[in-house]
Amino acid sequence: MKRFVLLVLLCCLALSVCACVGGTTKPVEEKSYKIGDEILIKKDEGDYKLIITGVTETADRNEFSDKTPERVIIISYSYENMSQEDDLYISDMIFKAYDKDNNAMDTYPVSVEYPDSISTGRKATGQMAYGLDSAENYVELEFYDNYFLDSDCKIILEW
Repeated sequence: MKRFVLLVLLCCLALSVCACVGGTTKPVEEKSYKIGDEILIKKDEGDYKLIITGVTETADRNEFSDKTPERVIIISYSYENMSQEDDLYISDMIFKAYDKDNNAMDTYPVSVEYPDSISTGRKATGQMAYGLDSAENYVELEFYDNYFLDSDCKIILEW
């Protein structure tokens, strides 16, 4: 009898853990986006939009950084909190960037426009900088609404 009760308790625990780990993000269409495309993220907590608005190269370098990329790019983006009750904050922490040869790229510490935390109905803009060791004007971004789950979408940047 004790084993049966223990087995039932373990099953209940496993089900509750699976329910928590599953996350609440609804899948975004399985497609790639590009600069200027509106990406709608639908969540149980509310919806929001994200748009990558452009990519520029900068000659600025951080004299205190150990990183020495061939190029430094700044990716600009905007977002709108359409219906999420909690404030929305989108930073470079929820993106992963890859070059044309699928090499992971590191963020680079130069001056950028930092994003704001916004309430429902508000809009904000931000920027993020990456070191690029490729002559190609191509970067693939993966966006993660929840960094611990699979990527929500891919954004192909060609400029």
